[in-house]
Amino acid sequence: MSDNMHTPQDKDIDDSSQKLRQTLDDLKKVKHLQEQTEKMNKINVLLNKIHGKSDDNHGVSMQKIAFAQQKYDDYAQKINNSDGKNKLLHSVMLPIYYCGYYKNNLEIKYFEIYDFVRSTLLALFLALFIRSFIFQPFSIPSESMLPTLVVGDYLFVSKYSYGYSNYSLPFAPNLFSGRIFASSPERGDVAVFRVVDDGNKDYIKRIVGLPGDKIQYQNGRLWINGTAVPTKQRGAYNGKPLDINTNDAPIIQETLGNKTYNTLDVYADAPLDNTQIFTVPAKHYFVSGDNRDNSQDSRILGGAVGFVPEERLVGRAEWIFFSLDRASFFEFWKWPTSIRFERIFTKIE
Repeated sequence: MSDNMHTPQDKDIDDSSQKLRQTLDDLKKVKHLQEQTEKMNKINVLLNKIHGKSDDNHGVSMQKIAFAQQKYDDYAQKINNSDGKNKLLHSVMLPIYYCGYYKNNLEIKYFEIYDFVRSTLLALFLALFIRSFIFQPFSIPSESMLPTLVVGDYLFVSKYSYGYSNYSLPFAPNLFSGRIFASSPERGDVAVFRVVDDGNKDYIKRIVGLPGDKIQYQNGRLWINGTAVPTKQRGAYNGKPLDINTNDAPIIQETLGNKTYNTLDVYADAPLDNTQIFTVPAKHYFVSGDNRDNSQDSRILGGAVGFVPEERLVGRAEWIFFSLDRASFFEFWKWPTSIRFERIFTKIE
C-alpha cells in the first residue's frame, strides 16, 4: 500500500480537524472582538470623564447584550448545520453565550434600580456635607426673638461663619476639642448655639456681649461696658403674635455697632429689666432674645443658657427662605392661606 493513500477514516479525521481549527479561529475572532469592544468602552469612559460626563453603563450593557445575542444566534445556527464532534463543540459553546446574554440582560433590568440607589446615596452625601459645613436649615418654634423672627419662619444658618466644632456635625460626635477655622462673632449677630442643659437643643438668640464685656440691663435698656446702647421708639407691634400680651407692645430699635434691629418691651417693669453686672468669661458669649421680657437667655443665673461657650456655636442666621403662619411645613394644603410671602428671602439683621 502506498504511503500517500488515505482511508475513509483518515478523511473523516481530517475533516473534523479542519472544522475544529475553523471553530478555534472563530473563537479567536470572538475573543479579539471582545477585547476591542472593551478597549473602546474604556476609551469612551475616559473621554466622558474628561468632558465631565458620567459613565454610560446602560449603553455599554446594551452593546454586551447585542454581542452575546449575536454569538448565541451564530452558534445555534452552526449546531443545526453540523454533526458529530463539531456539533458537540458548538453545543458546549452555546450555553456560554446564552449565560452572557442573560447576565447582561439582568444588568439592563436592574440598571434603573442601581442608578436610583447611586443617585440617592450621592444626594444624601451632598445634603449631609452641605448641612454639616455650609448651610443648615432651622425653624423658629417660639416668640423669644420677636419681632426679628416669628414662629413659622424657616431660615438658613451659615456653618462656616464661626468655624467648626463638634456641635457643627450631626449628633455632635466627640472628635476634637475647641474650634477649627475659628472666626469670632460680632456684637449683634443672630446666632444658633447648642444648649446641653436643655436636652442638647439648638437655641437662637442675639449675641450682645463678647468675652471680657460687662453687660447690664437698667430699666429695660442694654448697657455694655458702662455705656447704654442707643435706642429709638418705633411704634407698636401688631404682627398677630401667639402671646396676646405681646400685641401692641412697644418696639424699641437698638443700634449695636454697625447693626440696627428691633426689640420688644412687653412689660413696663419685668423681672429682667434690671440686672446685676455680668462679666463675660473668656471664650464665652452673652446672648439675649429680642423679645426681652419673654426670653430664656444669659440674664438668668443658673438657667439652661447662661454664658454660651464658643465651641457650642453652630452658626450665624443669614436669611429667611420660607415662612408659614400657624401651619406646619408638612401641612401643604394650608400653604395657600398660610405662606408669609413678605418674609421670604428676608435678610436677618
